[in-house]
Amino acid sequence: MTIAARNRFLRAALAMAAILLAGAAVAVIAVLTGDYLPAEAPGTRPLPFLGSLPLFRYSPVASVLAVAAFPLFAAASLAFILFAFEKTQTVELTFFAAAAFAVALESLRLVMPLRDLWVGSMVYSVSISRVALFARLMALLSILGGIIFATAENSQQTGAGVFILSFFSFSLAKAIPMNTSDLAANFYVRSGYPRAMETFLAIVGVLSVAAFLLQGIRRGIPEYRRSAAGLAVFLAGYGLLLSCDAWAILAAGTALFFGGARMFLRGLHSYYLWQ
Repeated sequence: MTIAARNRFLRAALAMAAILLAGAAVAVIAVLTGDYLPAEAPGTRPLPFLGSLPLFRYSPVASVLAVAAFPLFAAASLAFILFAFEKTQTVELTFFAAAAFAVALESLRLVMPLRDLWVGSMVYSVSISRVALFARLMALLSILGGIIFATAENSQQTGAGVFILSFFSFSLAKAIPMNTSDLAANFYVRSGYPRAMETFLAIVGVLSVAAFLLQGIRRGIPEYRRSAAGLAVFLAGYGLLLSCDAWAILAAGTALFFGGARMFLRGLHSYYLWQ
């Protein structure tokens, strides 16, 4: 993928992320000002063992704001990458941009409280949940793919790599059965094998951090090691926001998610600034 093609991809992704952000903003206002949110958790809480603590009691508003944070992150990240790396060939950042755009698709979960989909309409609920599952698979696999393809020889194969990861993520999200009797409290239908899927995603995240760290050590690039630390913080925040149904989780997840992304991007920006 040439720099010109990469920049066209970034502009298109940024435009779509901005549309999703605008839609999320409208949905949040409608949900918070209308009578859409349940008083009690409508389904399984992602972190039920924390429910008895004061700041971890169920809050549908916290869940709504956590979902809205994803398109905001995507738009901000894509704008920064386009501005800071407009004339720099960066394989890692191209894959991270694909991950950022995928994250924005989580905003479709706001349709569930807006349309009261936990009462019925399982076809729509399952479809939205499959999009969310695709987003999570694509985001984490793209980050891992970024460090795997991060060589000058592979720079022209970036587009093919993003396409293959998109196709694999879509196929996997389509094939995994969804348990329509297991609705999560933060607006999605859980998969038929939730623990297996969560373990798989966690392994991919750990491998991504380890790959960045090992590349930094092997190639003697301290900025990669700093990016690995930022990536670990970012993924921890990502996991918390995906599980968010309480104010404490929202606060911790947002701080780690945006702070870790900033560390990750600044590390790579420092490295390429001297190339």
